[in-house]
Amino acid sequence: SFSRIAIAPEAGSAAMHGSYADDAQSIAEGVAAQLEAILLRTGKFEVRRPRSPVDPESPWQTIEWANSQPCDALIQLCIETSPFRNLGGMRIWVAHEADDASARPPDRGEAFGLPQSLNYIPYQDLSLLLGALIHGQLANSSRYKARPVEFAPSFLMRRLSMPSVTLSLGYITTEKERERMMQDAFLEGAAQAIAKALVEMRNRSQEMAYAR
Repeated sequence: SFSRIAIAPEAGSAAMHGSYADDAQSIAEGVAAQLEAILLRTGKFEVRRPRSPVDPESPWQTIEWANSQPCDALIQLCIETSPFRNLGGMRIWVAHEADDASARPPDRGEAFGLPQSLNYIPYQDLSLLLGALIHGQLANSSRYKARPVEFAPSFLMRRLSMPSVTLSLGYITTEKERERMMQDAFLEGAAQAIAKALVEMRNRSQEMAYAR
């Protein structure tokens, strides 16, 4: 069943800007802590989190940690930076590449605008579903400006042995965004939305299992 969740909070691109790194890590950790508490209260989930902060410049660290966990999905939480002060909102990324050497490519050509080499992706459908469910929950709240799920040829996400979603929580270089993300209401609301999506994902996985 869909019940074991890995949560990896990180400073994201903000880690490259020393003046923002600490706040960015604090925001990501805050959402992760709230999300873990909500999931554990349901009595239906087990949660794994790294013992030390994830280094966004060492993706192999996250890959090795995540793949060593007996988990059903990875939620990566990160913070963005940008020189453009008008940027805002959340971004949801999904991408995967076949780990299984015996995996067969699809019969058709390019899918979703991705190169042929990325077409057969074992966890892509589940990752897309999870990303869509998270987006749906965030879109229900006027507090969050979540963009539609996007594909990303990510070095990290393409090498994971489980479905995964990377959620960029916002842009800390935008003062309005930074203030918003530092509020308890933002941390709790984001965690609640992600948790609701994970519960729905669990329900759907059980329905799919019963249908087999």
